[in-house]
Amino acid sequence: VINGTVFGDGYKLLLASKGKEKEIKMLEGIKSLLAQNKEAIEKLNQFFTTEVIEKVKTAISDCVSKEAIAKSEGIENFKTDKIENIGTTEWKNFIVAAEEFANTQKTENVVYPEIGDNCLLCQQPLSDEAQKLISNYWTFIKSVAEQNAKQAQEKLDRAKENYENLKYDLFPQDNTLTVWLTEKYPNELKALELKLSGQKKLAQNIIADIISKTVTERAEIKISVEQHTTIEAAIDNSIKLLKEDEQSKELEKLLNSKT
Repeated sequence: VINGTVFGDGYKLLLASKGKEKEIKMLEGIKSLLAQNKEAIEKLNQFFTTEVIEKVKTAISDCVSKEAIAKSEGIENFKTDKIENIGTTEWKNFIVAAEEFANTQKTENVVYPEIGDNCLLCQQPLSDEAQKLISNYWTFIKSVAEQNAKQAQEKLDRAKENYENLKYDLFPQDNTLTVWLTEKYPNELKALELKLSGQKKLAQNIIADIISKTVTERAEIKISVEQHTTIEAAIDNSIKLLKEDEQSKELEKLLNSKT
């Protein structure tokens, strides 16, 4: 009977202890997910500070300015009534592609067009005027002003790509952290989701500014991670209480008695 009592109480306490261990492990997992979420939010915040938004505006202004210089220094020389959209991105891409293909027609250190060469499109002999025009195309594409404009555009393209690649769905419905926060901290979760939605909208506006090359005043949106710190502290406290539970101490006494 004595042994039976010891085994009965010990078994119950053992189960209780196992339950506590499982809960501690679960809380430690939640804490780890919370830390990852905090890090993801801090990375997002880097793109929505006043400083970074100002850099995007400056890049837009710089690109517009350098494109204007390139246009005044070169593109105007190619204006004609025979062809539309001179100076557009498509026009520039056409010239770049044409030069790359032209280079395949000649041996090394020989530049197309030479006297007697034919047009790469219509295959008709090139006049002296046509040869000079094509050579001027190559010179223009390699000009300092055009290269500056190209580099400014590439910088804008990288900024646009950065904003397009940002991830805002940090709390998917079936996520363990989301489920736990929904139960324990629903208000904090809702506030975080609202801020993320605001950042996503701001990113869409910034992307639109880049595409249209429009300088627009945009206010920063930074997500506070203070609630993460508060929740982490609460989790640590819960884990501490579980580890210090008197049942664990009593179990140790009973197991010692059994031994």
